[in-house]
Amino acid sequence: MDQLTEAENKREPKVAILMASFNGSRHIEEQLKSIRGQTYRNWHLFVSDNGSTDSTRDILSAYGTRESRMEKLLMNNEKRGAFLNFYFLLQYAKEHLADSYEYFFLCDQDDLWDERKISIQVEKMKETDGRVPALSYTDLQIMNEDGSPASKKMSDIYLLPLKNAADIFFNPVHVWGNTVCFNACLLRNIRIPDDVYKGFSHDQFLAYYAAGFGQCLYLDLPLTFYRRYQGNVSEIRPNASLHAIAGKLVGGIQESIDRHAETYSNVLEFLDANGREGSLLEDIYEAYIYGGRKAMGIIRKYHVTPGPDRAGALTNRFILLTGIYKKSDKYRYRKPAGKD
Repeated sequence: MDQLTEAENKREPKVAILMASFNGSRHIEEQLKSIRGQTYRNWHLFVSDNGSTDSTRDILSAYGTRESRMEKLLMNNEKRGAFLNFYFLLQYAKEHLADSYEYFFLCDQDDLWDERKISIQVEKMKETDGRVPALSYTDLQIMNEDGSPASKKMSDIYLLPLKNAADIFFNPVHVWGNTVCFNACLLRNIRIPDDVYKGFSHDQFLAYYAAGFGQCLYLDLPLTFYRRYQGNVSEIRPNASLHAIAGKLVGGIQESIDRHAETYSNVLEFLDANGREGSLLEDIYEAYIYGGRKAMGIIRKYHVTPGPDRAGALTNRFILLTGIYKKSDKYRYRKPAGKD
């Protein structure tokens, strides 16, 4: 790929792509090829490899010799897990890249990118004020494990567009990390705890910040091809039958309670780390601290979307109204001393 001319550099804001890798030798070359084939050219790739034991690191090293825009391969052997590896990348970018790049993309090792992905999302981000934290995210086209196209997009399974900022705090399945682009302002301002919970996804963390303190924008375009492995995408449909709803409520209630307890703990720990300036974030905090009628009133106040399906909506409301999530072992939140 030819180097950018000085004039092209001025027209195209600098983009940093943050990729997390781990034993991805089967598909990572395809993803690297799709990045290299982007119509947008002023990007640099930063990869954190999480202790791969296959040929992933060899592939990345070879790619770096061919592509000067692969800026850095960060190697670690701690095997943090995917979420913590992305947090490591975010912290690295915050400390070393936030003053040099305008926009940041997150990248999984086994997806494929539409060749227009960077270009389209950068144009969308240009609509925002660079002095305000902002994030854009898109739909995904699902593909099978072998790379063949599936019939569904992610929006056929989940309600992706945020109708209001409160939705992301009550219904977390909106923003998928492999679709996001965010600005340097967001990166400079987020505060990631040193002991961030390993089950707290990086994409939700970023989405909470953008929705709570800035802008969170949705593009109804499938710019990422998401590789689906057996069982990694829910098959619950928005028009689930009453029988299916009853089965989910009865058979999976404890699992749902635990999952909600974990999510609510994530939100509360996020607010402790980043503050709850403004009425929305204060209301979110009170909803999860108190539950019950208090939470129901806040849901009504913000016209929160019930959920991606009827079973989910009923389950969410039941768990919040009863406050039963506080009895789960997964509810790990403890109010810090001195906090109101």
